[in-house]
Amino acid sequence: MTALPGTTDTSAIESGDPLARLDFSSLISGAAKLRPDRIAFHDSSDASKSLTFAMLERRVAAMSASWRDLGLMPGERILVIATASAACIVAITGALRAGLDVAIAAPYLPAEELAEFAIDTGAVALAAEPACGDLDIASELLRTAARAERVRVVAALGNTTVDGAVLLDPLQTNGAMQEETAAGGHSLHARIITRDITARCVFHRQRTIVAAALDFVTRAQIGTHIPLVSTILPASFAGLAIGPAAALIAGAPLILHGPFDSTTLLAMIEAMHPVHLVAPAMLSEDFDAAGLIDPHYLASMIFLSRFKQMPADMSAEPPGGMLDSAVPVTDLYAIGEIAVIAEPRLPGGARIAPLTTQHVLNLDGRDVVAARRKLHYLAANGRLDSVVAIEGAAISQGSEGDHE
Repeated sequence: MTALPGTTDTSAIESGDPLARLDFSSLISGAAKLRPDRIAFHDSSDASKSLTFAMLERRVAAMSASWRDLGLMPGERILVIATASAACIVAITGALRAGLDVAIAAPYLPAEELAEFAIDTGAVALAAEPACGDLDIASELLRTAARAERVRVVAALGNTTVDGAVLLDPLQTNGAMQEETAAGGHSLHARIITRDITARCVFHRQRTIVAAALDFVTRAQIGTHIPLVSTILPASFAGLAIGPAAALIAGAPLILHGPFDSTTLLAMIEAMHPVHLVAPAMLSEDFDAAGLIDPHYLASMIFLSRFKQMPADMSAEPPGGMLDSAVPVTDLYAIGEIAVIAEPRLPGGARIAPLTTQHVLNLDGRDVVAARRKLHYLAANGRLDSVVAIEGAAISQGSEGDHE
């Protein structure tokens, strides 16, 4: 892991919060200064779409200007349909740099649910790549715009023209490097909004996602030189933290894979091995049977499981049984849309329940609690029940900035 850009900012230290000035924009700018020529995002299907950290900084600056040129103002909200591409990440981070709150939706949501999300968040703009695999996102985007009355801009990301949409290509700088403007100061206040399984809007400070990513990078030992391959779309708190944010913090090349295709994924890993691989825990048996969990292919295997709320108890034996492997295995526990907790497995394959011990980050020589359990006792109907809650710098409150 490399030093976090911005952690020595004196104003952040004086504010009492070493994470206070950390957002996606500062991570990108810091990485561009530290390692400008290293690959930030790798596109295995089209090398021309791969970005170095310096290129990423230029694209994000240009994209920030593009959002402002469309008349969008700091504090307004846009809805981006998140796909597994560098273009999508540039669109999101460029909007955050412009001071826009960004609601992020999965590409498989139908127009009715996208419109509901757009209305609930007050989005004034919609953006997406026209297609994702076999999904026709462009049609759903336009149908969504027709249902959401506040939307005044519809943007097609990439170089494919869509009737009724503004064409924005996040991978083109459109001229000279755009320098940071006054609007860049609004980046710290821009929020990310995700949607939980009950369709509730969940608001996040960027620094919370950064803290979750830093905790993940530290505990899973993600380094600078080995690629991080994530099959989790950046359409959730977990997807953002363990994908783009983690790669920026570690300085590692990021490869996003989706929609999931086993043949394509195996070919990618074969070409780039060894890699750190993030995948759903439900696929653990398939990966083991395929012989993929092997030091030749993987530097580590990271399995993501999702829970509606923090589990009070958990079996030490993971789904599919123990993995007899020389590859380090880490379990990720996505808790609703407020947290993602990393716990490396014990020798022999037994897993550790999330937050058996508290997670602590050391920033500028100061210890910051990233996540810890907090047991509540509730008395109801003559009985005493215990509820497990979690708190810390890497735990979203779910309503961070919803009224700001």
